[in-house]
Amino acid sequence: QQFAKQLERYPGDQQKIKQIFARALQRLPTAEEAEEGIEFFQSLQRELQDEITDPARRADRILASYTQAIMSTNEFRYVD
Repeated sequence: QQFAKQLERYPGDQQKIKQIFARALQRLPTAEEAEEGIEFFQSLQRELQDEITDPARRADRILASYTQAIMSTNEFRYVD
């Protein structure tokens, strides 16, 4: 969550996704990965809309969830 909190200052989901990749994986996302990231944000936004009514808390949860997903990838966990 601390990692996700540091990303709140970046405007827009696209910039947040780029920063997550840059910090966690030391590279920018491919176009496909960026699109999948946007879809992840939008999907979770819809799922959490009724559960978390405060937009700021909902955005925090989405960012933390996406960050955790990236940090669970094999690319993050294993160094070549």
